Amino acid sequence: MSAYALWSRDGKRLFFASNRSGDWEIYSVPASGGAAVRVLTRKGNQFPASFAPDGTLMFNERIKGRTGAALMTLAPDGTVRPFLEGPSSSSVGGQFSPDGSMVAYLSDESGRDEIYVRPFGRPGDAVAVSTEGGIAPRWSPDGKEIYFKHGDAFMAASVANTAGTITASDPRKLFEIHAAPGRSTFQPGYSIGPDGRFLLLQLDPRAVPSRIDVVLNWFEELNAKVPAH
Repeated sequence: MSAYALWSRDGKRLFFASNRSGDWEIYSVPASGGAAVRVLTRKGNQFPASFAPDGTLMFNERIKGRTGAALMTLAPDGTVRPFLEGPSSSSVGGQFSPDGSMVAYLSDESGRDEIYVRPFGRPGDAVAVSTEGGIAPRWSPDGKEIYFKHGDAFMAASVANTAGTITASDPRKLFEIHAAPGRSTFQPGYSIGPDGRFLLLQLDPRAVPSRIDVVLNWFEELNAKVPAH
C-alpha cells in the first residue's frame, strides 16, 4: 500500500510512504515516471510531511514500543535529526513555512490536539496557534497565516516572525464545510494552491447518518416474527 503523497518543491519528484517492505518507509519517484527508490532506511514507520526551500524533508516517525510520534528532518546530505520528539506525547504533521524559518505542527502535549509553531534552524519556544483544539495545519502561500481545522470549521491565525520572535493572533473562522479528513493526523487532508484557494473533498451530508436507532428486546421480536421449528 502507498499513501501520504508529497510533491517536492520544484514539482519534479513525488514522495510517498509505502509498507511494501513491511514497515512504512519513504519512497520517491520522478514526476515524469520511473522506478520508485527508497529515500532512507530506518527502524519504525516514517511518513513524509513537508519540504523546506533548501530541500530538507520533515517527516513523521512512529517507533514500535513508543507511545508518541516524533517529527524528524532529513537533510539533502542524508543527515537525520530530531525536530520534536517526546516519550509519550505526539508531534506530527510538521509544515515548513514558505521561507523555511518556521514549522507549524500538531501536538497533543496539552492533553488534546492543538496547533503550534516553532522556529526552524535556531532555538525558540513553541507558540500556541489554536486555543480550543485544532488539527491539520497548513501555511498560506505568503507565510503570514496558518490554517487549521476545528471540527468542520476551517480556521486561520496570523503569524509574524519579527527579529526572531514569533507571535500568533487569535484564530478566526474562515468558513465551515463538511470535508473529508486526512488519512490520519499525519496528513491534513486538504491543500492550499499558490493563489490561496483551498482544495478539499466535500462530503455529501446525506451520506452521514443523522440519527442512531437503538432496538431493545430485538431477539424476542425476532422469535415472534420467525417462530423456531
